Amino acid sequence: MAVPHPLRIVAIDPGPVDSAVVVYMPEGKVPTFHLKAPNHDLLTVLWDLGGVQPADTVCVVEEMTSYGLTAGRSMFQTCVWAGRFAQHWKTRTGREVNWLPRPAIKVQLCGTPRAKDRDVREELIHRFGEPGTKKAPGVTYGFAGDTWAALAVSVAYAELERVSP
Repeated sequence: MAVPHPLRIVAIDPGPVDSAVVVYMPEGKVPTFHLKAPNHDLLTVLWDLGGVQPADTVCVVEEMTSYGLTAGRSMFQTCVWAGRFAQHWKTRTGREVNWLPRPAIKVQLCGTPRAKDRDVREELIHRFGEPGTKKAPGVTYGFAGDTWAALAVSVAYAELERVSP
């Protein structure tokens, strides 16, 4: 059962060895936490995140989709980890995760499923501002690679579910 108006979105971009997680607050339209870590470590982080105000939190995982290409071991391992994250979340909170495929994220943020990762990142920078520097950090300071993808999952989900004010 999904929460109709979450105060917090935990978004995961799964990977075969490491994954990224972002906590996004739709009301303030701001990410409050981001991390890329080995999958085993991320299970612990996810457990902790699921224990804080679980009724106000939803978890969204980027869903793997087929593009008609041959899938390798890496893709199947990513699917395994996505399932483990979903099971871990369900055990901790009693709720299912929400799944959001990459093409839907690209369409929501960039208007086309053909957008590249750099286009998605540029759109997020347009929305949140430049990451900044150590002396003058921006909202997305420290984001890199997969954490941008996890932020994209959270923002697209918030907009698609109309959970932003």
